[in-house]
Amino acid sequence: MEIELLRFSSTKDSTSGILSKINEDGSKDFLAYTVEDPYREKKVKHITRFADGRYQIKFRAVGGFHSRYLKRYGDEYHKGMLELQDVKGYSGAEYTYVLIHSGNSAKSSSGCVIIGDNQTNNQIKEFGWVGASRNNYLRTYKVIRDALLKGDEVWINVIDYDHKPKEDLDQKNDRVNIGGGFFCRKCNQKYTIN
Repeated sequence: MEIELLRFSSTKDSTSGILSKINEDGSKDFLAYTVEDPYREKKVKHITRFADGRYQIKFRAVGGFHSRYLKRYGDEYHKGMLELQDVKGYSGAEYTYVLIHSGNSAKSSSGCVIIGDNQTNNQIKEFGWVGASRNNYLRTYKVIRDALLKGDEVWINVIDYDHKPKEDLDQKNDRVNIGGGFFCRKCNQKYTIN
């Protein structure tokens, strides 16, 4: 299974995005709005988002989050936290325990991806905001959990549409690959590959 996290708005204290499931035909099914910590080239523990890229998602069945969610949702539903594997920062720093979980703002993130059913513009709301997070978590978790329980690999493609480090903003690189196609920076349009 392929998941896409498209980061579309950055501020000094948060990142807003959209999480989607990529179907085999390249179409997308919306899963959640997201809020994360802000971009920083150098990692500051608990307040910096991880770098864009492609990461595998696996269960993490240990730790405080796992214990709390197991108690909250029960062992019939909760099989482990959704953890991104081999995560790096923009300067190459390693990130550990990057999870997808419920919360409301970048204050809940600590480097993780917070999901919800609605979103407040992070240009207006300090630290960004997603609402109805637990409701969304129940639906989004089930989609990813069921794929993992079937033995499928789950991968998340994280796309920085909001920000690229200056060294990546190359005038010759006007095309950005995104799920099911590419985005042309010159003409400001998305193209789908058939």
